[in-house]
Amino acid sequence: MTDFGSRTTCFGMYSVQMILLTHVVLADTGRHITDHIWFTLGKSWESYKVGDWVEFDARVGEYVKGYYKDKWDYKLNNPTKIKKVDLTPEDLAAMKENALAEYEASLADWEKRKQAWDASKPMETVNVQRLRPPLPNEDFGKLVPNWCKNKGRDNTWEFFGVVSHSGKSIQVKCKRPKEFPEKPPERPCLKY
Repeated sequence: MTDFGSRTTCFGMYSVQMILLTHVVLADTGRHITDHIWFTLGKSWESYKVGDWVEFDARVGEYVKGYYKDKWDYKLNNPTKIKKVDLTPEDLAAMKENALAEYEASLADWEKRKQAWDASKPMETVNVQRLRPPLPNEDFGKLVPNWCKNKGRDNTWEFFGVVSHSGKSIQVKCKRPKEFPEKPPERPCLKY
């Protein structure tokens, strides 16, 4: 347990007491789950104080977050079987060692997936800009290459144009390398 706090609910009309837990790991393996988690302070937490190490069971749930409510994340619900745990320095050292070993293994796995991704060279097509020819009879075949020169892109970008249905404009499109969709794993916090 690291801290006590509060948050407001219902447009700031009510205050709810909270408790902050840091360095959340799985008890069986020592696998790092999250850096911190907040729980509502209830009767089950009242007997503990800041600095106590606790062990508990909880259910994993999903929730929506973000300004546009477009991001999903996980949370722990319904903590039960809460008990104080006395950890020795050897236990803490073993937890750090397990967390670091797991991080290095997941980083190596991520690097292998990224290398496989880069080797397959996936491409994506994006719209760049709509161009209108300055002269009615200008050749579209020359317009796109001239516009695409000196755009600060490397040679992996392929520009091409698609003429509109009316024939009065051209949509410049670009085939570019697709970015690897996964972020590298975060290094666990080892400050216990």
